[in-house]
Amino acid sequence: MINKAIKLVEACDTKLKEIENQDLNIIAKAEQSLKISKSYHNQLQELILTKKQFNNIQDEIRFFKEVKPRIVSTLIYWSNILTLETKRPIGSEKAQRKFFKLALKDLIRFWNQNLEFYQYYRSNNVCLDHILFIRGKEDLHLLIEPEYFYADPAFCTSHDLKVAKIMAYDMLAIYIKSEIKKLQSKEPKASFNILNKDQLFWTDNKISLVEMIYALHSQGSFNRGTNDIKELATAFERLFNVDLGDIYRSYIEIKGRQNPTKFLDELKSKLNSKIRVEDN
Repeated sequence: MINKAIKLVEACDTKLKEIENQDLNIIAKAEQSLKISKSYHNQLQELILTKKQFNNIQDEIRFFKEVKPRIVSTLIYWSNILTLETKRPIGSEKAQRKFFKLALKDLIRFWNQNLEFYQYYRSNNVCLDHILFIRGKEDLHLLIEPEYFYADPAFCTSHDLKVAKIMAYDMLAIYIKSEIKKLQSKEPKASFNILNKDQLFWTDNKISLVEMIYALHSQGSFNRGTNDIKELATAFERLFNVDLGDIYRSYIEIKGRQNPTKFLDELKSKLNSKIRVEDN
């Protein structure tokens, strides 16, 4: 059952990427993405409710901690984008900046209220997974999303929705910060002077570059790790003449792979092989 669920999520990601690549305004993209996400969410729910039981506890934890949140996060993300863009002030750029900054404060408030769980989830901790991501195992002393208490108990755990919100709000923060920067200055950013812009082109898979960017960001290799991941991605896009699209969606795809560090492992292997050949 877990493999069928993963295939549904991957199919949903593919459809969403197709929409992302279309020449549509943001509201149209949000509306179409919501329809797709809702359709695959319904299929996922039907699969679980039909099968009812997972093969083992590990599969159940994986589904509610990793698989289901990938689709639910897209529903949360695009519904928020739709709300933001339909309520976006028509007036001055100053009014729009204020609007987006207030929206960002709401996200920060969520992160602060859920800081303990946020740290648990981001550190890949597993010690409480048997409580947080198994159906019917809720602990009322832990901070639970209100929606849990009227959701279908056969298709939710106490914290899978919170994981989905973390994923969605991380993406939403990137979008909001990007819009604020656009409003702060309509002037194009200065191009790099270290290279002729036509000298370097990224010819490998785009998702491989995203994998490397996230690895460098996690290491804190630039600006002592204080830079925004989107800023880092933009710098690489300019340096290598490539459009990476929605990097956070690519990151979700990377996390869902059997080997999340596929490209980095290949780099390590190729470099070690080159060193061995040269030393012989």
